[in-house]
Amino acid sequence: MKDNEMIGQRFGRLVVLYQCDNYFSPSGSSHKRFVCKCDCGVEKTVLKEHLTSGRTRSCGCWRVEVGQKQTHGEIHTRLYKIWGNMLNRCSNPNNPVWYNYGGRGIFVCDEWKQYEGFRDWANNSGYNDNLSIDRIDNNKGYSPDNCRWVDANIQNNNRRNNCYIEYKGEIRTISEWAAILNIEYHTLYNRIKRGWDVEDAFNKPLRRNLEL
Repeated sequence: MKDNEMIGQRFGRLVVLYQCDNYFSPSGSSHKRFVCKCDCGVEKTVLKEHLTSGRTRSCGCWRVEVGQKQTHGEIHTRLYKIWGNMLNRCSNPNNPVWYNYGGRGIFVCDEWKQYEGFRDWANNSGYNDNLSIDRIDNNKGYSPDNCRWVDANIQNNNRRNNCYIEYKGEIRTISEWAAILNIEYHTLYNRIKRGWDVEDAFNKPLRRNLEL
């Protein structure tokens, strides 16, 4: 279906109102999005492919009306495990990393305390099994306006414990410098950890038998 033919069309409980800005995934692919109005009155932004495939057919109210009693059948999926781990590290003091999350006030928004709400956001925000959830501001919690799906390199660069190094007037993380200099991350990290001078750490040839 052409984009201009989407306007006014009904998909389940959703009626398309207008097209909004495209969503761009971390890999650079573009996905068309439309603002829809649900029969319950709520407006929701949905990816075009999720409308036309039938993947998204309401704002989520349908699940509320049936009391969320239906089994979603996704308990063993990667996305469900991401959701469960997110809740656990923010709410369970016995979690080994709780002190970095719930212990310092990082929370999960009410909308995501039910798996279906989190899943709908994930599917409309470019989730795939090669990406991980990332908080844009590490001092804020898990919510639609502070989270995104990113690859491993972007997430590593956003961690609180990143080590930033200045070299030739530029300040970057170790993982960024490793990529720029074409050096294995662990090799560069270990050199810095051992107290190497930055110039030597960045430029000395790899000693294969000692630094693998």
